[in-house]
Amino acid sequence: VFFIVPLSALLLVERAQAVRLMLGIGAATRFPFADTKIVAESLGLFCISLFAQALVPLFTRVFYARHNTMVPFVIGFATIAFNILLTFLLTRQFGIPGMALSYSITNILNLIILIFAVHHHIGGFHDEYLIVNSLKIVIASLLAAAAAFLGLYALVHAVNITTYVGVLIQGVAAGAAGIIVYLGASWILGISEAHHFIRVLKLATQKLGRPINMIWNWKL
Repeated sequence: VFFIVPLSALLLVERAQAVRLMLGIGAATRFPFADTKIVAESLGLFCISLFAQALVPLFTRVFYARHNTMVPFVIGFATIAFNILLTFLLTRQFGIPGMALSYSITNILNLIILIFAVHHHIGGFHDEYLIVNSLKIVIASLLAAAAAFLGLYALVHAVNITTYVGVLIQGVAAGAAGIIVYLGASWILGISEAHHFIRVLKLATQKLGRPINMIWNWKL
């Protein structure tokens, strides 16, 4: 959750840049604007359920660890059937993005049912801690998304966004701003994963800096 929620938020904000970078290479630069818009909309709708897509396998394995494969099978089968029906309805109204919306709704529903099923079989599992931490992560992710959004518009006139390099610079800079804000907000909110992650980064930087300093001193 600590990684996937902010990633979803940043990808949602930068969905147009992501599509242009992925489909703007070589001959694919002829990709029409209308198609780019459809893909970006679909990506945005897909992003809102990334957390569910990441957590569904985790909660499914809870049942596997208890030698119970029937419960996740029934839930999965039911949600797939619901997805087929919902896709049929939403694509008629929204077109291709309706498929992504249906997929996201189905995955979130699948996760919710799995959570209730786990609670029914094994009871609670530090619910208060998980809920509070998840809310903190959501708040930090929203701040990160806002920072990335402001970064995108701040660079509109600073770089040539009609070129691949310009879009790349805009996307990377805005994403970096969002990541920095997310880590800072997570640190201030007291999210333990943020403190641990920053300590790991410091340790990795120190280890990486040692051989660089050795090479630098040897050259001198």
